[in-house]
Amino acid sequence: MNNSELDSFPLERNLAGDTALHLALKGRHEASAGYLIEVAPKAAYFLNQQGVSPLYQAIELQYNNMVRHIFQLIPGTAIDSSIRKSLLRAKKASVVHAAVRARNLGILERVMEELPDSIDSLNEEGWKPLSYAAYKGYLEEVRYFLNNFPDSARKCDRDGSLPIHKAVGAGFVHIVEEFISSCPLTINDVDKRGQSILHIAVKYKRADVFSYLTKKKEVQKIFHLKDQEGKTFMDLARQLENRFKAIIT
Repeated sequence: MNNSELDSFPLERNLAGDTALHLALKGRHEASAGYLIEVAPKAAYFLNQQGVSPLYQAIELQYNNMVRHIFQLIPGTAIDSSIRKSLLRAKKASVVHAAVRARNLGILERVMEELPDSIDSLNEEGWKPLSYAAYKGYLEEVRYFLNNFPDSARKCDRDGSLPIHKAVGAGFVHIVEEFISSCPLTINDVDKRGQSILHIAVKYKRADVFSYLTKKKEVQKIFHLKDQEGKTFMDLARQLENRFKAIIT
């Protein structure tokens, strides 16, 4: 193997789209992966056929020093535009979703510093990072997004719902409370069916969330809000109650 072949080797891919760096990280060979990053840092951003980059793998494996080093060698602003676009539109999930899932606030902050536009990236379910964090009940991550990317609180996911709706549907009172405290306007937000946070609390039978919301004075203004079928949350509650009675009788 001559020098030019040696130089290109770290960037070559197999049929699955994996580079040597992908394979080193799949095998958890941290030292080998570190060497390959030094030789060809650009490879850290390459996606394989599954839409996974070595950067994503390193975040999942919580190789935090490696993640920081990747960004030191090639900062987010220096990533080739085509690679950056594919990285943010990865089929599996973006690196910011991986950072949220890893529950490491320091790494999440670094990812967002380098790739701030990843705030609008989607995972396989079509959810943006704030929605994913809200659904999982991750308070630190939700608080970080709300404080640093407040506009993300009112951006829809692919399913037409918003982050606060994910928190209500999952039944996390502390997350709903954080949304209302940090971004009071989310109280008014409806999903693509015109359903409010009260409709959603009723639909998913989230009694704790419902109790919390109905005690909030600022929520009372949406008590009579109707969805696209002309139903208030009370109408929906009666409808669901009647359906349940029909099933058991």
